[in-house]
Order: sequence, then C-alpha cells, then structure tokens
Amino acid sequence: MHALMAMSADGDDRMLVPRPRPQVQVRVVAEKSRINMQIARAVSLELVRRGNSEKRELDIVLMPTNWILQRWAVSVGDGLPREKWDDARTTPPPELDDETAILVDRIYLRAPGDIRTLAHCWYKTPEPITSISNRMGLTDDGMHSRIRRMLHFFRAEFLRAGLRV
Repeated sequence: MHALMAMSADGDDRMLVPRPRPQVQVRVVAEKSRINMQIARAVSLELVRRGNSEKRELDIVLMPTNWILQRWAVSVGDGLPREKWDDARTTPPPELDDETAILVDRIYLRAPGDIRTLAHCWYKTPEPITSISNRMGLTDDGMHSRIRRMLHFFRAEFLRAGLRV
C-alpha cells in the first residue's frame, strides 16, 4: 500500500492513507459469519448427541422413543374431536399399526402416575410446555428433566416388550 502525499492550503505536507475498501470488509465479515455458523452447527450437533440439558436438546438415544410416542398419540384416541383449537401448522406423524399402538397403550397404562400424566399432557394435548410445567409445579429445568425421565422409562419398557428403539 502506497501512501499519497498532498500539500494542504497552509503549505503542510500531509500523508494521505487510503481507506480500506468496503468490499473487502464485507467479505471478511461474511467469512467470519460463515465460520461462526459452521462452528455453532457443529457444537449444536455435539450437544444433541450428548443430550445437554442446558440446550434442552433430546439425547439422540431417546429420539426413536419420542417418535413412537408421537405416533402413538395420533393412533389411540376416543374418536371425538378436540375441544381446544390447535393452531400448529405441522403435519401429524403417521399412526402406529394397531398391534404396536395397543402394546404402547398397555405400557402407558402400566406407567407410574406422574409419568402417565406427563405423557398424556405432552403428547395428547396442544398445551405449551410452560403451562404443563406450571400445572405440575415444576421449573423449566425440572420439566425438561422430568421429560427425559419419562422417555427413559418408556424406552426401557419398549425394549423389554421387544420394540426396536
């Protein structure tokens, strides 16, 4: 980079230093942003694998159990429409086959009361997590811990019953 010399009106020689070009700054910022996003994705993936409670991500081992319970919730019902309107714009998961749905329902009915209550609220109602945790008298961390405990219970029972999870 070469400095330019200029003479001011009062006769002083001043060195003019060229400013960095904005395009270069934008490229550097964009590159840093891209690298930061890649690092954030890698860290998030590792947290999901480890099941970090601070990020409140599900442990990868519990994801199949969660999926089975989501499918069970739409499989078993009383045939009546819901009283509450659900604004969720998501497609429900496919229903379980009848044999598996009955097996999961039997496991659900044998579950301890607090696990059964949480499973019902979590999978069969459109209630937000804060409403469920307030009703159960739990903090956010306590609620996420209870959800993990529930999923571990169902995972163990599914394995005992011969379901692949």
